[in-house]
Amino acid sequence: MDGIQMDSSLRSLIVDDQVMFVQLLSRLLHGLPGLEIVATATSCREGMLACQLHRPQQLILDLANVVRSALLYMGPNLQASGIQVQRHGLDCRPVVVGDQAQIQMAVVNLLRNAIEALEQAATTADGQPPLISVELVPNKQRVSVVVGDNGPGFSSPQLARQPLETSKHTGTGLGLSLAETTMANHHGKLVRGRSPQGGAEARLVFPLCGEGTPTTQAPPTSR
Repeated sequence: MDGIQMDSSLRSLIVDDQVMFVQLLSRLLHGLPGLEIVATATSCREGMLACQLHRPQQLILDLANVVRSALLYMGPNLQASGIQVQRHGLDCRPVVVGDQAQIQMAVVNLLRNAIEALEQAATTADGQPPLISVELVPNKQRVSVVVGDNGPGFSSPQLARQPLETSKHTGTGLGLSLAETTMANHHGKLVRGRSPQGGAEARLVFPLCGEGTPTTQAPPTSR
């Protein structure tokens, strides 16, 4: 496979419904040989980056609202899985600049990865019922969206830093790779490691909105 050609219909899907695109691509990649998965996912990641760069959004965003919207979107999946969700710091009001849809998709991908890892795990890392924690951690210049779980976690420190790699049995690593692209677009970074519960932790680190930044106020998001 030489990669997926980025025709107009696929480009439209990426731009208009990025979450559905990731779900569809994961199904298409399932069962492919490892090298083909990497080649195809890399091609799609590059195509998605191109689409993101062609629709720049420089909006003033309440990051807590964006995170709440992602939790609302994933509500049916979380309820069906029976996984407990702990929320911390979502009552604060950190302001960032960026693309609301891209950031929401990044948080949705982290939540989806945590759900799938916990569903595939025979036991949790701490012996407790499956748990996902979502936390906003602001400081003077940056704010982090932290998604952690008590699943098996990353299999090694190297795995936690490599794009297009995953510890899930049926995963492609594409969700984390796209989250990494989103953070690069927002002058931030994705940090992967171990959660306090012994599972995986993914941290989206954003610069806070500075005074004098040329932006537009974003419309309110669903709560």
